[in-house]
Amino acid sequence: MWWTENGDRVLTDAEWDVFNTGLDLLRDFVEADLGSGDDDMALSGLRAFDDLTSEQKLGLLADVAEALRYPSVPSPELTAANEAAVAAVFATFKAMLFTEIEGASSDKGEQRTALRRLLLILKANEDIEDQEEPLPSETDVDAEEWVLLLEYLESSILWDDDFTMGDEFLDLPTDEARARLELCGIDPEYFLSLPPEPDQAGLADARKRLARLQGLPKPAE
Repeated sequence: MWWTENGDRVLTDAEWDVFNTGLDLLRDFVEADLGSGDDDMALSGLRAFDDLTSEQKLGLLADVAEALRYPSVPSPELTAANEAAVAAVFATFKAMLFTEIEGASSDKGEQRTALRRLLLILKANEDIEDQEEPLPSETDVDAEEWVLLLEYLESSILWDDDFTMGDEFLDLPTDEARARLELCGIDPEYFLSLPPEPDQAGLADARKRLARLQGLPKPAE
């Protein structure tokens, strides 16, 4: 379960299809960093996620995906790191969406519309309500309309954007960061609580959990 503004819930199948699409590519990016031994500091543009090690990122992605998908998983305490991980998945989907739209507007052959189709299915399943304007057609190349549909889903899960304030706190000494967070009315532990650093066994477990969630082949030991 995941704690939202409207209470604990998990993603519907249509919502999960959107989230899982972004998760799939973001997981690949993290695995590439693990393979090269690098930590890409600009992976999502969200410091609360990007500043983590690749090992922490992979474990955290498994944690948040399970919470968003499985009703049996208790809602985790919300932190800048885990909310930024969720936002990073949506940011990855958005980047993929822009690439699809830009390709569709320039290609003369068959248009790729898989991501836009997922967003339309989301609406068809009534997961997005109060849509005043008519929905775009599957081949519409107005990115703003598609982003609005995606952001509606994102905002139903992430009900504030405190996690985007990493630049203001993450470089400070712990005591100073704690004091400033308290002045801003933010629980200091929100930014200062970090996910554990998985060892090799922890990484293997995260890979197995992600594979199970995403319907992928069981990873080799």
